[in-house]
Amino acid sequence: MRVAGRSVALSLALTFSAWSLAQPYTIRDITIGSPFPDALAYGVSPSGLVTGVGTDILTGELHAFIDNNGVFQDLGDLGYPYGADGLRINDNGQVSATGYGPGYNALRYWNGTVKKLGSIDGGSSEGLGINSSGDIVGRAINGDMGSQGFTYIGGHFSALAVTIARGINDSDDYVGSLDYSWIQNGYVHVVEHGFLCAGGTTVDLGSIGGGVRSNTEAFGVNGFRQVTGYSTTATGAIHAFLYDSGVMTDLGTIPPYDTYGVSINDQGQVLGNIETYVGGQVGVFLYSNGRLKNLSDLLGWAGSGWSQLTACQINNKGWIVGYGTIHGATHGFLAKPVFPISIGPHGQ
Repeated sequence: MRVAGRSVALSLALTFSAWSLAQPYTIRDITIGSPFPDALAYGVSPSGLVTGVGTDILTGELHAFIDNNGVFQDLGDLGYPYGADGLRINDNGQVSATGYGPGYNALRYWNGTVKKLGSIDGGSSEGLGINSSGDIVGRAINGDMGSQGFTYIGGHFSALAVTIARGINDSDDYVGSLDYSWIQNGYVHVVEHGFLCAGGTTVDLGSIGGGVRSNTEAFGVNGFRQVTGYSTTATGAIHAFLYDSGVMTDLGTIPPYDTYGVSINDQGQVLGNIETYVGGQVGVFLYSNGRLKNLSDLLGWAGSGWSQLTACQINNKGWIVGYGTIHGATHGFLAKPVFPISIGPHGQ
C-alpha cells in the first residue's frame, strides 16, 4: 500500500507539474443565461465583472450589459437610437461604452448615469480603455475626418497629438499609436508607431527588427508599464510583442500565422489573436512564463464546439473574455484557468 501511495503521489506530482507548464482553462458561453441571443464579451474587470453587447430580441437594438458571475444587468441602449455597447469595465461597475446614432459617441456608464465624454470638432468618438478611477482613453474623428486620440482624465476631455489611445493603467499611463511618415519617390508613406505615455513623457516603442518604417501598434499596458501590441518584423511578418523597460521582445507566432497582442495583465501574461496574413481570424493565444500557447489547446475537451475564437481582454486572475463561433452562432465567452494563478509580477 505504501508503494501504491507513493505511485499515486508521484503521478499527482507529475500531473500538477504538467499543469503548471500549460495551465488548463475552462470556458463559459456568456450568451447562456443572458437576455440576448448573441451576448458578446468585450471587457473583464480585475474581480471578474464582464461587459459587452447583445441584440435586443424584440427591437433589434444593441444593448450594453454587465455580467456578474452569470447575473446579467441589461443596461439598454443608453439613450441612443441605434443602441450601445460596453467595451471595458472596472470593479466599480463603471463602463467605457459607445452609443450609436448619430455617429458614435464615447460614454461612461455608472450606476444608471450615462456621461457623454466629448468630441473633437463635434465628430464621433469612442472610449477604448478604462482604469479603476474611471479615467478613459480612446479615439475621435476630428474636423479633417482623421482619427485622433483622446484622454478623459479627472472629468476632463483632452485631444491628443496621436492617432489613437487604446489602453490605460491605474497610474494614468496610456498607450496607442501615432503616425510616422516619410517621402519616397515623390509619395508620402505613413505607418503607425506604438507609444507609451508615462508620467507625461511619450516614448516611441520601436519595432521588432523592422526599423522606423515598420508598422507597430500598442494595445494594452499594465501597472508595471509593460506594453503589448504587434509589430511588423524585418521579413514583413506580424508578431505580437512584449515591451518592458525599453526592450521590445518578439513573442513569436504559431506558424504559419501572424500574432497580435491585445491585452496584458500585471503578471505579464499577454493575450492576443492569431490571424492569417490576410486578416482571417484563426484563434487566440496566451503568452505566459515565456511560453506562447494556443488557447484552444489549453481548453482541450472543454472547448469542443468552439471555433474562430477572438480575444478581447485578460485580467490579473488570468480570466479571458472574447467571442467566437459555437453551433453556427457568434457568442461571447469567459475562459478561466482551472487552478488559481500564483505567479509574481512580470510573469516570474
